[in-house]
Amino acid sequence: MDCGDTFLMPAPGGAATPHLWIVVTQPGPRTHLFAIVSVTTLRNSKDQTVILRPGDHPFIRHDSTIFYGDA
Repeated sequence: MDCGDTFLMPAPGGAATPHLWIVVTQPGPRTHLFAIVSVTTLRNSKDQTVILRPGDHPFIRHDSTIFYGDA
């Protein structure tokens, strides 16, 4: 995987509903570890640092944001 790649996966400990995840760092040369963040529906109490809108990605159908708590 590379920085910017996306995939669908259920949230940890959550329901089986898949969420969009984004790779936000390049994998390390020796460990091959990388950081990922999930995309969630934008609600009033959610962090609004990054807002994604329909058209930003084929999976996004309504205003969404990054849920950093699952990173």
